[in-house]
Amino acid sequence: MSLTDLNILCDENLPKIVTVALHDAGYQVKKVVPGASDTVIATKAKQEKCILVTFDSDFANILVYPPQKFYGIVHINIHPQLYETVIAALKNLFAIFRKPADFKGKLIILEATTFRIWDNKMK
Repeated sequence: MSLTDLNILCDENLPKIVTVALHDAGYQVKKVVPGASDTVIATKAKQEKCILVTFDSDFANILVYPPQKFYGIVHINIHPQLYETVIAALKNLFAIFRKPADFKGKLIILEATTFRIWDNKMK
């Protein structure tokens, strides 16, 4: 399984250095158009079967954005948002979850050294 099996959509709120680092690490990375609404971003993530990576806490609202309808949502909850910390946390996550199926239907709250998973099947 190659890294390119993960299709990642980075929200506009991720610094370019983060998206470039993920691309350079071998992931398929797309970036949303600046100014796109959350609805447009959600639709694009679903249509293109992407794992959405974002700082936007709106996407962590499971009532508005039910994870089971997505190919994965990674909400980055790292403060301060130092790019080195964010990149390291994402790379660690992607080292553990390597396949698209590992993300499908899940909301992952990513912190600097750990993460939490919301999975509807776990209820």
